[in-house]
Amino acid sequence: MLVYTKRIYKEEEIEPVGARQKIEAYQYFVDNRHDKAVTVDVTPADVLEVDKAVNLDTLTPGFHTLSVRFRDERKAWSAVYTKRIYKEAEEEPVSPQKIVAYQYCTDDNYDGAVTVDVTPVHPLDLDAEVNANNNLSVGSHIIHIRFKDSRNAWNSVFSKNSLVGNPIELVTPNKCAGEEVTFKTDIAGTTADKIEWDFGDGSDDHPITLNGTISEVSHAFPALYQDKTYVVTATITNSTLPATGKIEYEYTAKGLPQPQIVCDKATPCENETLTFTASGGDEYAFFLGTDTSAEPLQARSTNNILVRTATFPAEQITVKVFKGNCSNTATITPNVLPAPKFKVMVTRAKCSEDINIVKRH
Repeated sequence: MLVYTKRIYKEEEIEPVGARQKIEAYQYFVDNRHDKAVTVDVTPADVLEVDKAVNLDTLTPGFHTLSVRFRDERKAWSAVYTKRIYKEAEEEPVSPQKIVAYQYCTDDNYDGAVTVDVTPVHPLDLDAEVNANNNLSVGSHIIHIRFKDSRNAWNSVFSKNSLVGNPIELVTPNKCAGEEVTFKTDIAGTTADKIEWDFGDGSDDHPITLNGTISEVSHAFPALYQDKTYVVTATITNSTLPATGKIEYEYTAKGLPQPQIVCDKATPCENETLTFTASGGDEYAFFLGTDTSAEPLQARSTNNILVRTATFPAEQITVKVFKGNCSNTATITPNVLPAPKFKVMVTRAKCSEDINIVKRH
């Protein structure tokens, strides 16, 4: 009988490890610098994004070799995984360029371009800075503008439609602060179909005129004690083009006088002479009570002193103070004490008379 013989090998059985192991740490080094290896513990996870986990901030720009291995929950390390990486040079942050000049022309007048140097600024308020409407006829125009930055580089030309309007007129001059003032403008020839007003005093009063030829508006500026100048703006709009334009008018509201009136006695008695002195203006008129349309106790003049006899109850005195064409009022009521009252009693005893005087306060 023929016998066939061969050698065999039986491997040792490995016990199953159970659930899939999770990564609990990783270790990496760069350019074979094993002595600089960095070990990082992590929350156990099935997947770890190496590119986000490895800190390469300290590397110089260029190619490098990154080596990394992982440790599972059995404390067993994986084989080392190596790959080539490239770190780009970091660009230095560039600060925003500021506008140092602008150049503009209108319509097809390129030869008449105007260049204006400005203090370096970012951004630039076109409406405040561009004075392209000077010497232009009333109507619609095209404004071409470009800007130069602090590197002396010009940007591309920007063009926009613009309207030139008729000037604003002051209808009611010589008004004082607190009184209504009327302005108007004529949009004939401007092609505008809307006007919106802004009186420059921060109020919510922005009247709008639609499809009218003449726009006339009234506004009362705050009642202040000093003169104050406001820039009144009428923004005209052509909704079809579209195009806008601004017309400005500087208006100075005359400050009101700040009147004061004092009495020479703090607590006068009835029938005493009182002297009232007013201040704060150029001329003065005195009234009994608060009705300044009534006949005055003392007509308007430069005399700022009024002399009266104290009465009980006390009189209320009002002074109207004038400064230029503006006026304001102040009122005072003195603290008058009543005069003593006397009662005389007469009795007769035979042929003689005894007079008893009883003083009553």
